[in-house]
Amino acid sequence: MFDFGRASRLSLRAFLPRRLELTVIVRKLGVINTNRVELGVNTSALKSKNFRRYLVGSLCGLIAVWMNRVTLSWLAWEITGSASFVGLVAMASFAPTLLLAPVFGVFVDRINVKRTMIVVQLVRALGILAAFITVHWDLLTTEILLSIALWGGITSAATHTTRASLTPRLVTRDLIPSVVNFVALSVNTARIVGPALAGLFIAKAGMDMALLFQVLLFVPFLVALVGLQVRETCRQTHVVEGFATSLKQGFGYVLNNRVILRTFVLAVIMSVAGRGALEMLPPIVDGIFERGAMGLSTVLTISGFGALFGGLTKLILPPQKQGHLSGFACFVILIGLFSVILLGLAPVWGVVIAAAAGISFANTFTTISVQTAVQLEIDDAIRGRVLSIYSLITNGAPSIGAGFLGYASLALGVQSAIQWMGIVFIFLVLVLMFYLPRTRLVTT
Repeated sequence: MFDFGRASRLSLRAFLPRRLELTVIVRKLGVINTNRVELGVNTSALKSKNFRRYLVGSLCGLIAVWMNRVTLSWLAWEITGSASFVGLVAMASFAPTLLLAPVFGVFVDRINVKRTMIVVQLVRALGILAAFITVHWDLLTTEILLSIALWGGITSAATHTTRASLTPRLVTRDLIPSVVNFVALSVNTARIVGPALAGLFIAKAGMDMALLFQVLLFVPFLVALVGLQVRETCRQTHVVEGFATSLKQGFGYVLNNRVILRTFVLAVIMSVAGRGALEMLPPIVDGIFERGAMGLSTVLTISGFGALFGGLTKLILPPQKQGHLSGFACFVILIGLFSVILLGLAPVWGVVIAAAAGISFANTFTTISVQTAVQLEIDDAIRGRVLSIYSLITNGAPSIGAGFLGYASLALGVQSAIQWMGIVFIFLVLVLMFYLPRTRLVTT
């Protein structure tokens, strides 16, 4: 019988130079395991009743969060008609993560993580309830809206760090890769469902009912959190450590652990180039292709499906082992960077959509792979601090990328700036692949 797979591999080797074969490239990186990949859906985390309870409850909370993002943006536009105020509200929702993530990381390692998660989600729901009250009774002003957005941004910063520390402690260590996969899948599912529900509620029931529904979605999440059993960790050392010492330990742990440091480098590359390029979609969609708000909505929805597909692809691959990234993960990073270049070259509307979906696919797959590698490396006692730095990187790097592109576009034009960013980062990744010391991505 004709073996199509074998024939394809032989054809590839016949036409490509030896140094450009994928297995050679990824071995040159020195940070991955290039064993043969065998597919198999990694659903092991679902064996845990504890995690299943969390997953269902958190999906409700995540949908509420994504609905709220759309609702606040629409409110900002509706009451002012100012694009700059819409941007200011978005900044208020985003900036606290950059400033407070490491601080919350220290606190999460010191206190009861389950209790912290309950309090944070309750505070978050109360902020949305305040928005409902002001909208329903026509009390909303720009100052109140900005305060509500800032309130949500602070609770988001706390949620990111607390969730990253909580979820691995709901299961045994061997189930952590599957946990990371399912958490990412729930985030990307909410990313699709939340905005759609927000638009439906705003159009059919009104802004106030949309906000009230978001508050109600937090109820099942809070109920699920109350019933969780969380693995405890030893915290005796935190009693004698000062805050600055604890924070310094988190950064020192990252800098001294080869696995975490190198995976963080990959996270920075995809966050700056990939997510930074996606932040420049509005001027491409409307400024170049004149598609307006509906065009932007279409691109964001399809990119959401690209992100979801990235999570599903990671799910069907074998569980990630400690100290390794797969060769396929590095290949996906290259796909994402080529998609960035494609976005900059896009001559027609369909190419913009395809490029955005490709970038989102690569971003999600890389994020899950990096976070899994980090989660497998760290101890529970320092998990919050390390993952808060990860949150700082993944949420701060896109703003750096977007800021650079915004500045460069003044001289080059937005698409040319995106092209050159993609080219530079592909060159950087290939240099890392061929010239890093040939050591395995494992701690010594």
